[in-house]
Amino acid sequence: MKNMMFAAALAAAVVGSAFAGPTPVVANGTYRLFNHDGGGAQPPAYGLRLDGLDLHHNTRIYSFDFENAQSDMKMTVNHANGTIRIFGQVYGGRDVGSAYENPANGRVGLWQIDFTYRNGVQTLSSGEIIAQQSPLNNGFIKPLFNSTVAAFAGNPLIPLVDFMMPSFHLGLNHRGEPGVSGWGWVNHSNRNHVAASDWLFTVGAEPIPEPATASLGILGVAMISALRRR
Repeated sequence: MKNMMFAAALAAAVVGSAFAGPTPVVANGTYRLFNHDGGGAQPPAYGLRLDGLDLHHNTRIYSFDFENAQSDMKMTVNHANGTIRIFGQVYGGRDVGSAYENPANGRVGLWQIDFTYRNGVQTLSSGEIIAQQSPLNNGFIKPLFNSTVAAFAGNPLIPLVDFMMPSFHLGLNHRGEPGVSGWGWVNHSNRNHVAASDWLFTVGAEPIPEPATASLGILGVAMISALRRR
């Protein structure tokens, strides 16, 4: 009887492993995002570039520093829902060479970003995660500073959509950057693609602890301390 039970368990394990999918390079969770060293317009370093964002000259470089003290960019991956959300606040704007333009000109400051990939998010056999191009993959960037520049006046939601096929990747060792990177072309302002406009960031190695998990950890420490005092 025991042999039969062992054989059945072994068969189930073999079947399960045969149908198990590939292990994605990023598990479910929310992660902090950082700049990528492979950007072609650095310095300043950035995790997103949207050239021509002010609608005047496509050659005007706009980049966004994910590691600035005011920035707080995150990414949530949900494999069950097939979504990747990139969101948060970021400092940046017009890049005039090796630094940002004077913020007084109304093109540099703090921005809000919220973008979600909803279509064709899948894990390849290599573990790389991709998204297929779709109008469903969209979001916005919004200036949070006051500006008299026409494209930014009144703090509008500037549309962002994906571009190319596949439109987004999460993979290892991209352009020699260790760990996981995220990259993919985007379009902005309801315009055709402007080169260069793309994500290019790195992903924190571990997900950010959920508030409930963190609270349980604090509670556990408190309980241990109380027991020790007794």
